[in-house]
Amino acid sequence: MATSFLTLGLALKGVYHYDFKIKHITAWLLAITFPLIIYAMGLTNFIQIISLAGALGFGVNGVIYIFTYWAARKKGKRKPEYTLSKTFALPVSVLLIAVFIFGLFYTISNY
Repeated sequence: MATSFLTLGLALKGVYHYDFKIKHITAWLLAITFPLIIYAMGLTNFIQIISLAGALGFGVNGVIYIFTYWAARKKGKRKPEYTLSKTFALPVSVLLIAVFIFGLFYTISNY
């Protein structure tokens, strides 16, 4: 598990540095900030840390996926193979974002 966390940390630093054009030192600081905050919160139980990281990661990714869907729908130039009507997609998107945000706050409040 430790090697996978180190690998993911290096990959995250690379994303900040190469994709977002953030300086090397700043990218490194961004990559290590959240694990240090989690440790400073007193979470030293490995299972709790994995639980928190997973909940935060999947919650943030879920919201990003929904915004990506709407951006692709608005800016996309290719006709998709299928489409969802706005009357269906908008309420479902709002509900999913609310669920993801509730899950984030619920997870954080339990630690």
